[in-house]
Amino acid sequence: MLRFQTIHRRPSSHLVSSRRLHTTVHTILHPTPQSVRAHIDSLSLSSDSVGLYLLHPELKDISLVLSAVQDGLAVGANSIGSFAQSASRLQQLQSQPQAEAEEPFVTIATFTPSNPRESILPFRSELLGLPPVSVGRWHRPELSYSDRNPASSVDKMRQEDRKGEDVGEIERVLMGSLGFEKGESIGWEGLWRSERLQAGETGEGTGDGLDTQGVMKGLEGLEGATGVKHMLVLSDSLPNPTITSLDRNFPQASKLGLLTEPTPFLTGKPHTLFRDKDIYEAGAVGLAFCESTVGDDPSGPGFSTLGMKVGIEYGGLERLSGLETIDDAQGNLLLSFHPSTASSTQKQTNPTQVLIKLLNVFQSASSATRPSEAGTAEGGVSLGKKMKEEEYYLAVWGNGDDGTGEPREVVRILSGDPSRGALSLDMETPLRMGQKVQFMHKPRNDGKQDQTVPRARTMSFSTLPTENAVRLPASTSGKTEVIEGISVGTEGGFFHSPGQGEKTARTPGSVCKVVGASGWLKV
Repeated sequence: MLRFQTIHRRPSSHLVSSRRLHTTVHTILHPTPQSVRAHIDSLSLSSDSVGLYLLHPELKDISLVLSAVQDGLAVGANSIGSFAQSASRLQQLQSQPQAEAEEPFVTIATFTPSNPRESILPFRSELLGLPPVSVGRWHRPELSYSDRNPASSVDKMRQEDRKGEDVGEIERVLMGSLGFEKGESIGWEGLWRSERLQAGETGEGTGDGLDTQGVMKGLEGLEGATGVKHMLVLSDSLPNPTITSLDRNFPQASKLGLLTEPTPFLTGKPHTLFRDKDIYEAGAVGLAFCESTVGDDPSGPGFSTLGMKVGIEYGGLERLSGLETIDDAQGNLLLSFHPSTASSTQKQTNPTQVLIKLLNVFQSASSATRPSEAGTAEGGVSLGKKMKEEEYYLAVWGNGDDGTGEPREVVRILSGDPSRGALSLDMETPLRMGQKVQFMHKPRNDGKQDQTVPRARTMSFSTLPTENAVRLPASTSGKTEVIEGISVGTEGGFFHSPGQGEKTARTPGSVCKVVGASGWLKV
């Protein structure tokens, strides 16, 4: 069982310097309604305070604990909340099969402005992502009663039966035959922008959170917001429209969001998001931290005088290659590398062959955590059976980045075609020619679990394993304990978007699905 040091309370002056936002970040293990209310009462919140809370889905007396949290935070302006798992599930991989049961918890973070220049805006996103594609057998639609006559029904059935004989919808879009001017093709990037268009990306925007008509689309509570430096978000499992809209309207703000725990068997809703006592099953809720400043902010992107700093850790990923440059790509398909950057792979431009050659070299090293050997198959080299069970990733830098800084995102490699070279990546942002990329590997039985323990004054969101994880029931007995820091996660993962100044290239946010990775906010 994880052991944490109990926090001994001190007077409220210990929270932060008077020049910074007053913050508290705590986890209560084995909470009771009484202990939760006592903890919140000790924080001396004001009418300007806002709160963010996350509950373990297997809490005892969860409805009473939830009421205690909401009633306690009601003294402030607003609160948001949802459900999450403990990051200790990262220790329930095959490397640690004897992991003990999780300790149920509730996490509570509070934020109180320290001066008139600071403000915190709770908001709600009504933007919904596209559901996963359903693959199955086609069925002819049933005819309505009014259509059930020999003449019209036969015509309708013939029309349905003829569907699929012509060019498909995607092909028609790509070829420009769906009513676009002059039959112009929108191309792959235009097709991939369909979800971003749902987020209100119809114009250039004004840079202050408004669209070209001066109306905030789908983001309730952010109308006219200025000086936004940071954002904390709790979302459903499809946050991309919300991420896109926030990035577009508030590019200067850093963002950290958690894809919350699904709750179909707990509340009967796909997700359960709270804003005060209002309940939503889709979209997102969040907090925007604003500060009116005079002149330029000398602290740079990702940091402000609010005293917050955001970052991301990838939890034990190792490099497999040097930097490569994309020469050809379509959507999430990486098709070829530029020969000038393939020196380490003997000018090989086939991405799948490059990866396999790297793995053949990598497996020769004497380590139990290295991939198994590769095999040879008709039509090209293929990955061995055990090697397919390993986790491989591609670090992707932003368009125009030289690859010397942090990657824009790290995405999982789904599959590869050795003969044609295409690699399929688990990402929704289209790849671009000229981008820098690098192969990465996450060793199996990785023992690096630093992110599982809450760190003082830090809120951490992690991506938890979905396969080979031992789901043990939460412990039903234990001593109530208050510890400093928050470390939670879900199988859905989290998203992170760095803040950027006027001179910084735009880096859009994205969902991180790397198991063991964590995004953090330090206050």
